[in-house]
Amino acid sequence: MVEIKENIRCFQYMFFYLFISFSFIYLRIISKNSPEESDKEFLVKITDYWKKKPIWKMKVINEEDEEPENMEKYSFGIWPGTYKGCNCTKKYEEYYKDFCSQENVMINNCRNLEEQSAINIYKYYFRYYVTYYDSDYLTLLTRVEGINKCKTGYKKCGLLDTIGRSFCVKEEEDCVMNHFFFKEEGEYIYLYYGFDKNYTETNKVVNNLIVADHYWCLLDEEYFEDDFILFKKKTDEVVKCSPKKEEIFNSVPNSDVYKSYLYKINNIYNGDGIIPGRNTYPTVCLYSMIYYGLNDMLVEYYNYDITIFKNLKLFNILIFIILKVGIQFGYFLFIQKSNFKNKIREIIYNIIWAFVFVAYLVLIWIFNNSLYRTSLFIFSKYSDNNLYEQIKSLKIIDIICGFIILATHIIKFVSIIFIKDKKKFSEFINEDK
Repeated sequence: MVEIKENIRCFQYMFFYLFISFSFIYLRIISKNSPEESDKEFLVKITDYWKKKPIWKMKVINEEDEEPENMEKYSFGIWPGTYKGCNCTKKYEEYYKDFCSQENVMINNCRNLEEQSAINIYKYYFRYYVTYYDSDYLTLLTRVEGINKCKTGYKKCGLLDTIGRSFCVKEEEDCVMNHFFFKEEGEYIYLYYGFDKNYTETNKVVNNLIVADHYWCLLDEEYFEDDFILFKKKTDEVVKCSPKKEEIFNSVPNSDVYKSYLYKINNIYNGDGIIPGRNTYPTVCLYSMIYYGLNDMLVEYYNYDITIFKNLKLFNILIFIILKVGIQFGYFLFIQKSNFKNKIREIIYNIIWAFVFVAYLVLIWIFNNSLYRTSLFIFSKYSDNNLYEQIKSLKIIDIICGFIILATHIIKFVSIIFIKDKKKFSEFINEDK
């Protein structure tokens, strides 16, 4: 029966080289077919936004009203501030980095501008206070059955994402806002907001309002863009600002205001009253952000999928080096150098390796299925995504290889326990005969 163990060991040697070759090809294919950096950066930004919890309840007050208790003051974004310099906009519509010269002050009516820190935009006609619904996008997604139906125990408040899935809250909970818009009537501006049952089937819920320039990237919701040299521009601008086919925002009706008005009521530019840049009357407006939805090919996605996707190249290399090459090479050395005289010790060591291979199989299963879900996520947004086509076959082969590694070791382990080695006897040789 020794031949069984020897044949298994021979197969393990051969499979070691084949598996390492396949793993290298796997690594190369995944790396080659990963999304372009601009696409990946955009999708990572989208997954970051999934973690934001939507507005649940809102209270709008005038300047003279008292702040409500147990509600958070709402910021529509951040004006990033300015560097110190010389303001010559009254005559030349220019700013300079250095302090004003005496000539500029006396002749050109320039003024020194002190550095200003970032300022939150809290006022937009009124002041706003909110509470947030205690669930993020991936949690809300688990409550939806199909596209337009809530699971038992939940009720529909409106539409959740760009795909049009239902936004579902628990039966006993109040619904979130599904409308928010301004209306001008004579000299007055009115705001209509809250939940209306009539909008349940048509309106996307009001999900994190932001203020932004008309030409600015909507995913960079924290900042404005002003065209002058002292403005603290954002440095990590996202290259892609919107998907190809879907809108990730709704423009709030009748929300356009001049920047000069917005800056004045939020005490920006220290009450200077002069907006720098070439445009005399720049305007901004409010947007209600929409969750970027997973399509109907993919009904589940997890936070660890996002982590793997953000660090796809790193995870792929680490799994290749540590899990595939590392474990297999360690086992290769083990079976090559092991020469146990104590059967109990041999059994213990092989049990340890069995647990290692079970853990290996589980991790490979998790990684491949995570990568498959991510490829579906990318494929739903970019029809030319090659990662989806490649991973469909590669993940099956990789998992089968993991099963083969574990099964082969188990067969060998069983043979160690139940099959006795042949006893070898020395022969007496009589050279005289």
